[in-house]
Amino acid sequence: MKDATIFVVRKPHQGELVVENLLNYITDSCFADINGMISNLKSTDSYDEILQEIYYEQELFDMEEHRMMFHMVLSTRPSKMSQRIIDEGAHAALNYFTMLGHQALLVPHDGSENNCNNYHYHLIVNPVSQHSGMRLVDKYETYNNLREYLNIHTHHCWSWRYTNPKSYQKYIR
Repeated sequence: MKDATIFVVRKPHQGELVVENLLNYITDSCFADINGMISNLKSTDSYDEILQEIYYEQELFDMEEHRMMFHMVLSTRPSKMSQRIIDEGAHAALNYFTMLGHQALLVPHDGSENNCNNYHYHLIVNPVSQHSGMRLVDKYETYNNLREYLNIHTHHCWSWRYTNPKSYQKYIR
């Protein structure tokens, strides 16, 4: 039985404003808990500093013509354990992407428009590795490796699935 799910948001994450739009989406929601944000960025003091740091890495490795951001949601069905499971998953996901050299930012949300009990994290990942310049690729292996890492390091059973921004809500009701 699965405890939690990684929803991989299938939306074209290319284009000039994709990083800004995603950052706005995950931080400006009335459900966002900015104080609970976790990240491996050097500074999360301001929106502009976050953007500057992400764009700096992308420019170093000529990312303008490639996917500029990955967006995932870590969620589970509401229960007494859901916040602990999701918090553990968020910290493990941050460790995973840090180990691979990818910038990652996770913002907890205390609910959603469809479910006020839906505690979850939005995760955005810069696809270019600071260590090597290698890019994450949108394929099964990428998400399966993250799922396996979370299964080992959180002691919970994680699954993953592709979704679009609106449809992932139906899986957590």
